[in-house]
This record gives sequence, structure tokens and C-alpha cells, in this order.
Amino acid sequence: MRRSHALMVCLLGWVMACSGSPSAPADAGRGDTGDSALDLGVPADVPSLDVVDAGDVGSPADSGSPGDRGPTEEMRPSCVDSDGDGYPATECGGMAPDCDDTNRQVNPGRSEVCDTAGVDEDCNPCTVASATTRDGDVDMDGFLSARCTNPFAGTAPTCDPMVVTVNATARTVSGRDCNDDRAMGGADVRPNQTEVCGNMVDDNCDGRVDYADALYEDRDNDGRGNRAVMMPGMCRPGWVANSEDCDDARSETYRGARELCDGRDNDCGQPGAMAGGTEPGEDGDGDGHAPLSESCLGRGEPGAPGFALPRDDCNDAAATVYTGAMEVCGNGIDEDCNRVVDEPTRTVCTDADGDGHGTAATMRTVMSCTRPARHRDGLRRLRRHERGGGAAHTGRA
Repeated sequence: MRRSHALMVCLLGWVMACSGSPSAPADAGRGDTGDSALDLGVPADVPSLDVVDAGDVGSPADSGSPGDRGPTEEMRPSCVDSDGDGYPATECGGMAPDCDDTNRQVNPGRSEVCDTAGVDEDCNPCTVASATTRDGDVDMDGFLSARCTNPFAGTAPTCDPMVVTVNATARTVSGRDCNDDRAMGGADVRPNQTEVCGNMVDDNCDGRVDYADALYEDRDNDGRGNRAVMMPGMCRPGWVANSEDCDDARSETYRGARELCDGRDNDCGQPGAMAGGTEPGEDGDGDGHAPLSESCLGRGEPGAPGFALPRDDCNDAAATVYTGAMEVCGNGIDEDCNRVVDEPTRTVCTDADGDGHGTAATMRTVMSCTRPARHRDGLRRLRRHERGGGAAHTGRA
């Protein structure tokens, strides 16, 4: 009987050992955890790590002293979303970290707003205004207002210099337009704008009023400068901040001027050295009349100067053809440009004695330029009048 009892005790001990569920020591939980840790195969000096959520961060007392933390815990800081906007703090890394985890209105998913408060809503310092609403370009001149500002920390960002200005000293990124108010002429004030001398406005937003990097001489005072004579500096009389003149001796000649019928290139439209010289086609036959087909401004038209040529030539290849020219009878040419060849009717007088002069009493109208026998043109060719058939000449026209 004793032998059977001993066998059962051994068998029971063997089953418990194989089940992996050893009983805890009697003194477990009384401060002596060394043996217990060794029994489980876990080093005694390595604490366990927990995943920390935004609302579950405990107090410093709960986390133990710095000396109690192992090397793994120090290398992996807890990642939290303090403002609850769905974006973790920058310290957590990742593709879209939250640059301000204390402000729900700031994260990579927000739309940027133009403001002077220095709030980088979309966590991209290079975007200082909304690309959708264009709230930073009120005057619609294509440039963002300088009042649109974002701060940055650390290394200065690499932004498009045509869009924004990066100030490494102030650690800010801002738009470049110094006047975005349309009512105050903002549409004409922007970066890269040509400085207008004498208006006391910083037209090109370089921080200097009436200062141009390039001034050009304007000898004819037409407001356009000679590109061949240039110097930088403050605006002064006789100098302008543009180089739009191709002939600085004629005030009616500059780039964009109204083309006149004067045989010259008034609008500087000819290429290279030809600009400002002669304008082919404005009087090809040299009769002092510009072709009707030309678009130049002719004498007698509104705004045309007195020296302009009349634009009334219907054939600029023939010097005898223009409005008002003498019509030559029988040659099949419309010399006077009235769209009628050789005139359908003419006034003639009878020339009874054949001396080339008719009498006023015989004046009559005939068709075309055909001349009846012993008749002469009455209006243009009559020089003397004869009284009676074959009488002597009397008087002079």
C-alpha cells in the first residue's frame, strides 16, 4: 500500500511538470521577484513596452525614473496625436507628419490660407496662400501678396523664387507682391514690372521708389528710351526706364506707335537695323500718295499730322494714278481713282475752224472719251471762246 501511494505521487508530479504550469513560489509577490524572473527566462533589467495613445499618456510617476528605462525604450519615443486631427507629431516621422500637434487647424491635409499671423496651415512653408481661392492675389496680377507669410524652423526650405521670398534671417517665407490692392493701383505694381519714373511708386517691388536698374536716354521726349544709351540710378529728366525707341530723333517713332503714312517705320516694326527707317509700301511710286490698301494713318484722317501723306492711291505702281489726278482720255486707265475708266461722259464744245478751241455756245455732253469730229473738251481744254462760226479768237480763259 505504501509503495502504491509513493508511485501515485511520482506520477502526479511528472504530469504537472509536463503541463508547463508550475505553481508559483509561496513567497511570490512579497518583493522577491528575482527567482521568478529567472524561472521565466526574462532578464530582470528589461521593462515591458506599451503602445501609447493620445488620451492614455500617464503621469511621469507612472513611467518610472530615467534610470529604470532600458535602451530600447529610449530609442523609440511614444508617438501621439495630441490634437486629435489624425496626423501624428513630427517626431514620429512618416510621409505626412503634423508640424503643430497642438493645433487641429494645422496639418498636411489642410488648405493653406493667406495670413499675416504666420500660420502654416498645410505644413508646407513654401505655399503661403490658397491655390484654389487665390486669396493671396486679390489684384489678379499673377503675384502673391507679401502679407501672405509662413514661418519655418531648421534649414531654410527650397521654394520657387519666382513665387515667394525666403528670408533666412527672419525665418519666414512670404509672397512677393508689395501692393495687392486693386483699388490702390495694385494691378500695375508687381515684381519684374518696369519702373515708372516720377510717379513716386515702387512699381517693381524692389524696395526703392523711382529707382531703375536700367535707365535709357530719351532725347525726343516721347517717353521712350534709346536702347543704345543706358545707365542705372534714380529717375531723372531726359531718362526713362524703358528702351522702346528705335529712332530717338522723332517723337512720332517708337515701339507701339501708330503707323503714319509718311514712308517711315513709326512703330519700330522693321527687324534689326531697319527699325525706325523707311517703311516699304507706303508710297512705292513716289507720287506723294499712300495706297488705299495700307493701314497707316493718312493726312485728313482723325489724329493724322499735317506731314502725313494722303492715303488715296489706287495704284501705287503708277505715279500718274491717284485721287484727283488728271484723267487721260482713251487710255483705258482710271487715273483719278474714281473707279470709272475714261469717264462715261464728258463735256465738249464745237471747234468749227479746227484751231483746237471750241465756243461756249456749242458746249454739250458726250459719252465716254470719244471726241466727235471737230469737237474739243469743254471743261479742261477750253482756252478761248469763238463768237460765231469761224470768227477770230477773242479773249483768253
